[in-house]
Amino acid sequence: FHREASGEAGKAAVYWERIGDRATSMWAHRDAVSSYTRALRHWRATSPKPDQTGTNFELLGKRASAWELLGEIERGEGDIREMLEVASEQRNGSRRCHALTFQSRLLLRRGHYQQAIQRAREALALAQDLRDLPLEARAREALALSFYRSSSDEEARRLFLELVPVLESLG
Repeated sequence: FHREASGEAGKAAVYWERIGDRATSMWAHRDAVSSYTRALRHWRATSPKPDQTGTNFELLGKRASAWELLGEIERGEGDIREMLEVASEQRNGSRRCHALTFQSRLLLRRGHYQQAIQRAREALALAQDLRDLPLEARAREALALSFYRSSSDEEARRLFLELVPVLESLG
């Protein structure tokens, strides 16, 4: 890729992100991980502009999703830890909530039900504080699934029933 050789790191990052997105759409998750890794490397070599503050966070999320789909949960968890650091540095509650919900899902896949419940509860409380219904719906779903997988069927049922009006209000 000629932009890499010419030192245009910002443009190279955009290129590799697009390649990663295309690989994801074709279920080529290993190629997606490779492309998102290259995009992150190039993005980090630039001096981010104020309107690009979410790029690192979004790329980490995309790569974590690709790792999850490859079944390499631990690697995805590493990206989520970085996402949480980015959200903390930016003091961005919405991003923190998104990362906590994602982390809950990965913990659930690893069979760490109590930790998944804890993270989903944190995400739900944060979403409610932010008054962000889409984030609340995702966090509530993660919490309900965590209870369901931990064999707390009544609690899971209650949470799923509470999720219905939230989803209905979203249209």
